[in-house]
Amino acid sequence: GDVAVAYFGQGAAKRLPLKRGSRLVVNMSLPTVKAGLTHPGELVALLRRGVEIHTVNNLHAKVYVFGGIALIGSPNVSNSSANKLLEAALETSRSEQVRECREFIHRQLGDEVTEERAKAMLAHWSPAKGPVTGIKGKKQGDKVQASHNRTWVVHVHDADFDEVDTTAAKSGRPKARS
Repeated sequence: GDVAVAYFGQGAAKRLPLKRGSRLVVNMSLPTVKAGLTHPGELVALLRRGVEIHTVNNLHAKVYVFGGIALIGSPNVSNSSANKLLEAALETSRSEQVRECREFIHRQLGDEVTEERAKAMLAHWSPAKGPVTGIKGKKQGDKVQASHNRTWVVHVHDADFDEVDTTAAKSGRPKARS
């Protein structure tokens, strides 16, 4: 797989068990590690499995590509995303979209994380502090029982562009890329 996900928290290596040859881009900046949002020990576990890891300090994206499927959405690989927050993602198997998602991730490669570097960051990690704000529901231990369904599935269907849509897309694409 190829994954760009901002926060890779405690337990993340089990939650997202990437295999040898996978690429992961995370935010392993000092403030993120100190806040407990990315756990360097989880990155060490993946590095030992043969996963290539890179860090981008201002990364906030969540893009996952596995084979011919891409997911783009809000979930980090964290306890909060798994147990507390209402998350959403779009899944696509359209080859052009999957390719563009993979290219996005590959463009973020560069600042490589080594095992030594991740181990050095372990001294700065501390557990995330305080509850996640903005969640309404009954508190049960460290989990929040949401007052609504946590998973939303929305049907998305393809529609062909007409000539006006195609012209607008072609003229806007260069601006969007820059």
